[in-house]
Amino acid sequence: MNNEQLYMSIDEQAEALASAGFFRVEQILLKGGLVLHRAS
Repeated sequence: MNNEQLYMSIDEQAEALASAGFFRVEQILLKGGLVLHRAS
């Protein structure tokens, strides 16, 4: 996931979830450049 034009950074992903209206955004798993968030 090295192409910054195609993929969001981990911070950008969390910010996108927050801006979509999720109040609680948690990083659950980070492995090999991939991240799993929980949002509610």
